[in-house]
Amino acid sequence: DVNADNYNADANVDDGSCEFEVPCPAVDFDFVNTGVNMTLFAPNGAGLSGTIGAFVGDMCIGSSESDGGPIQIAVMGDDTDSPEVDGAMAGDLVTLVLQNSDGVYVTETSFEYSLNGIEIVENLSFEYLCNGTEDVVGCMDGHYLEYNPNATVNDYDLCLTYIVYGCTDSAAANFNDIATSDDGSCTYDVLGCTDASANNFNADATADDGSCTYDVPGCTDASACNYSADANVDDGSCEYAAAGFDCAGNEIACADTDNGATDPYGDGCAAYNNFPSWCGNYNDEDFISEEMCCVCGGGDSYIVVYGCTDESAENYNVDANTDDGLCEYALVQGCTDATACNYDAAAEEDNGSCTYAAEGLDCDGNCLVGVAVT
Repeated sequence: DVNADNYNADANVDDGSCEFEVPCPAVDFDFVNTGVNMTLFAPNGAGLSGTIGAFVGDMCIGSSESDGGPIQIAVMGDDTDSPEVDGAMAGDLVTLVLQNSDGVYVTETSFEYSLNGIEIVENLSFEYLCNGTEDVVGCMDGHYLEYNPNATVNDYDLCLTYIVYGCTDSAAANFNDIATSDDGSCTYDVLGCTDASANNFNADATADDGSCTYDVPGCTDASACNYSADANVDDGSCEYAAAGFDCAGNEIACADTDNGATDPYGDGCAAYNNFPSWCGNYNDEDFISEEMCCVCGGGDSYIVVYGCTDESAENYNVDANTDDGLCEYALVQGCTDATACNYDAAAEEDNGSCTYAAEGLDCDGNCLVGVAVT
């Protein structure tokens, strides 16, 4: 192949050994003179003529022309006058590239950037890399995200996304949905209570999150008649029912609910009325004094309704649960049994009140036969 670097005019059979120059684009040696730098000095030169550039990554930070003799390059550092990074930062790795009419050369020599430092390289040598003449097709319009600084041939079909600067973080308060390039302007809401009159006002909050709380005065005692579930500050207004009455003024009483159940010693709530110190000390599986006995804080409370509880009475009250002794009858009530001690000759209807003398005694308690022995 006559285009190969190692073309052999005498060869008549191709053995696949052809070597071709490696294509690559030209090197961009443009850099910004930031006014702050370190110095590279190669007293023995590089042995080649051409342009030598110092780079951090793809960014050129200084260059100089070489004629093969001693070389000195001002290696630019980043300045503080602009927000852009246009030079090396402390500690950045600096590499070197040389280009001449024969192509692009690289070296294994590298060093760290140090402001005002001096890097002396005694033996600087380069190796051939590629031809540096390849055309690079790309978007050469810097207004587009697809802009290629290495392009040498412009193709507008590759310029697709026009740059619109703004906040591109959708979580930010000032998110710009048409921005294509973030400009570092994003701001974020600080959630909290923004009402200065609230108990938990947050001076740093920029967006109210509905968490504000306020003082609500009222009665905070749940046992009071005027308890307010909304109140969070007690204002001393609590009102309580009188002893033995509910908040509506109804008289209340308590009924034991042991229903025949007893503790291990056979005692029920009736016995506990006389010995309240027993409460909670002698419970078993079917008897729990604190739940069943009024004297122990248990039992069932009910509203007292006074009235006549005798169904045979003229004024029987079906709602009454406590007899008021005022029952009225159409017939005279009393004991109609003449053998009873309290026989009432005037009674017209027996009301079950008859009482009788004990066996061997009369109604006055005297012995019917003999003399009582005491």
